Amino acid sequence: MSDWAPAAERLAPDQAVARVCDWWGESTQTKGHLAVVGLDGGGAAVLEEVRRQIPASVVVDATGADAEGVLRRALELLGVPDDAIRPYAWDGAAFEHGAGKLVLIAHTGRAGLTRRSAQPLLVLDHVARTLACEGPSVVLDTLPSVMERSPVDRPCVRLDGTSSGVGAAASRSLSKGVRSGPWRSTTRTSWQLRASPSTK
Repeated sequence: MSDWAPAAERLAPDQAVARVCDWWGESTQTKGHLAVVGLDGGGAAVLEEVRRQIPASVVVDATGADAEGVLRRALELLGVPDDAIRPYAWDGAAFEHGAGKLVLIAHTGRAGLTRRSAQPLLVLDHVARTLACEGPSVVLDTLPSVMERSPVDRPCVRLDGTSSGVGAAASRSLSKGVRSGPWRSTTRTSWQLRASPSTK
């Protein structure tokens, strides 16, 4: 992962977009993952603007999805063939198809079907790490409450919640063509087995 870490100050959305683009523009080969922390869709609006500025990016909307669904959708958008999207082959698929690309995961805090779901934390900690360890860099939009539960120390950009030219409507403008549907996994993955009983 890069040694670059954003300053701890809270940024306006326009500043956050610039910070994410600067992070992406580094020459470091392995960038890892970065979190954009905000409320009320501000982080998703930042990610939508980043997508417009970085052509090598794809957006996955985690709303209602489980961690495996988010990972599968990201791999699909990176161009991984359907028959290669299977457990225990994800790392290789991310390496083969994700190098030089950026995965933007919007609404991480809305993953899962309930407010107490472990899925937001699984997306934040496991999906981002699985993707970033091998191929693409990852930027996630998440909530402060999800970040507080994470044991992983990662660079983050914190939003100050002010409106800006990025546009409040951007979080609603995610194209259906790049959204992850609220997929439900019928199989239990190793991540789900480690989830707390209250999430089932």
